[in-house]
Amino acid sequence: MTSSHSIFSPPPSTLLNLHSSKSKTICLFSQNPFSTTSLKTTPFFITKSSTSDSLSNTTTVDKPISSNTSTNSTNDELGGARIGAKIRVKVPLKVYHIPKVPEFDLDGKIGTMKQFVGFHKGKTISANLPFKVEFKEDGIEGRDGPVKFFAHLKEDEFEYVD
Repeated sequence: MTSSHSIFSPPPSTLLNLHSSKSKTICLFSQNPFSTTSLKTTPFFITKSSTSDSLSNTTTVDKPISSNTSTNSTNDELGGARIGAKIRVKVPLKVYHIPKVPEFDLDGKIGTMKQFVGFHKGKTISANLPFKVEFKEDGIEGRDGPVKFFAHLKEDEFEYVD
């Protein structure tokens, strides 16, 4: 046996062989794609480019994605939303989706910003109510104990509580 490759690691030539792939870019997340351990790895992007006038192919490996660059652009992508911040509803707004409660007025209620849904799968979308807010209310008529529910709001319907 002349090859010293194990069952879990393919030879390097097959790992970087992009010829059979229809895509010109692949992403490698770890050295062992069949690993069952939960190690945090940094993905590398490998791009294959070739020119029609030459037979040589070029494979380039980009720098790994840094988590610091994604956190800097996250605030811009969120439309100024501060995830986890306390907000107060400042307009009369009724919701009808709480089970066993015919209607509930959110005016003056305090909730927690959970998600900005105006950004989905790397693209900006036109959401009518882009801010997802979680409310926890005690003593709702018709319900026992605290009730947790979500409501989607516009930017002019709430204010941040410091």
